[in-house]
Amino acid sequence: MTEAQIVRIKTLFAILGLGLWIGSGMLYFHYAKTRPEQPDPGRGRIYLYGQAGKDFYLNAAERRLWRCLVSAGITCFALAVGSYLYERRLAAGASPQGGPTTPAG
Repeated sequence: MTEAQIVRIKTLFAILGLGLWIGSGMLYFHYAKTRPEQPDPGRGRIYLYGQAGKDFYLNAAERRLWRCLVSAGITCFALAVGSYLYERRLAAGASPQGGPTTPAG
């Protein structure tokens, strides 16, 4: 892989992670406005969520979707940041294990 391709992949991960994180935030606020504040077992809305003083209940599919978006966003963004920091460390002259890149003489 060329350096340009690696930069594109890292940028893609960062943008994808940020987009998923923003999407999960928007979905959270949508759920907070449209989902019941009391459990509704008839519709399966028994999973309590709440932040900033707003409690609401989700069903299993809604909870799974929201958790997947959050997890995927965090993973993509962490991969992008981790690869950036790893590359900076290598460029600074340290080996991946933390020791010097050349043997001490």
